[in-house]
Amino acid sequence: MPVLIVLIVIVVVVLIVRAARKKRQPLELKLSVVGFEACGKTVFLGCMYNELRVPDQDGIFLDVPPEDAGKLLALYDATANPDTEFPDPTSKSLTEWPFTVKARSATGIADVARFSYLDFSGESLRDLFTTAINPETQRLYDRFKASDVLLAALDGLQVKRYMEGRPPPRFHQDLGTLLALLSNHQKAVSLVLTKWDILEDQYTFRQVVERLLQISQFANFVKAQQVFGSCRLIPVSSVGPGFVIEEGDRMRKVPGKHINPVRVELPLACALPDALNVARQQPGPPAAAGAPPTGVFAAGQQKLVSAQAALLSWAETVKVGLAAQAATMDTSRLGPLSSYLTFSQGTPAAVAQLVTFCRNRVARLDAEFPESDLVGYVTRRGL
Repeated sequence: MPVLIVLIVIVVVVLIVRAARKKRQPLELKLSVVGFEACGKTVFLGCMYNELRVPDQDGIFLDVPPEDAGKLLALYDATANPDTEFPDPTSKSLTEWPFTVKARSATGIADVARFSYLDFSGESLRDLFTTAINPETQRLYDRFKASDVLLAALDGLQVKRYMEGRPPPRFHQDLGTLLALLSNHQKAVSLVLTKWDILEDQYTFRQVVERLLQISQFANFVKAQQVFGSCRLIPVSSVGPGFVIEEGDRMRKVPGKHINPVRVELPLACALPDALNVARQQPGPPAAAGAPPTGVFAAGQQKLVSAQAALLSWAETVKVGLAAQAATMDTSRLGPLSSYLTFSQGTPAAVAQLVTFCRNRVARLDAEFPESDLVGYVTRRGL
């Protein structure tokens, strides 16, 4: 009997330890920034890391392995130096950047989330539709499938040319290709409008949104996103106002100017509420009564369900939820979405800091650019 009691005690202790570890397990997300060459994906990556490697009042910051920190800071320094050219384009190999989201408070520093950021050459994206399938393009497509959030970069310089009535030759074709790619994945999607600094002096954000919505494919894509409740257009500037000027169809740095990135953290702040919202909208696994799917489709669906289940399990464990508006998806009442993410007294402090970080930034986006929630804007306007 004493031996049995000891065994029971050991089992109980093991279960308690496992439960505690599960509760402390950071959130895991995969992000992909989808965009063609020269749209600013890589410059955005370096500036985002530099801005977020030091915490602000919410205590949230990013950490990476030392060797990656050196590469990212070198990328940022090359961008920030007004006397040099912008960094060389990304090579055609795929690069995964691992980030840890940490929360700093008076009681210490805690890992609260991890995400991997995929960087790749925009030419590789073009290869998905113009060449025969090969291991590199297959890997890129599979990575998109595995992502929790897709961030699609719209080149602000090309959008400006479109606003001026002289879009680049491939503007409409590339935009259609990008939207078709996004439409083929059941993912949360945010559109990142890069190079906002060269647009904002001549156009309001509403003017840009309304002109883009005049493109039928763009408007149809936004309306299709209503099933998920949101599709954002986030204006960012990786270098800030006045750092560059247009020189033909390229950007040239202005000597003596200082870099001052604007809103580069917002795509990350939107990622968590958007990913949770989409996961909540997805159906569960097929009913037992039906014939189970087979083959590659079944494997892909199983991975999708597993990723969504893991995300929802994390949210339930740390007591993070969505506002009723987001959960019910009553599109007739869609408004600002800054109340998406909620937490309770049982939420770990570090996770509550992350939620507060996301909510504060999304609220700021809603206040400054109410049209940025494209689904809400289209619904309110009856478009």
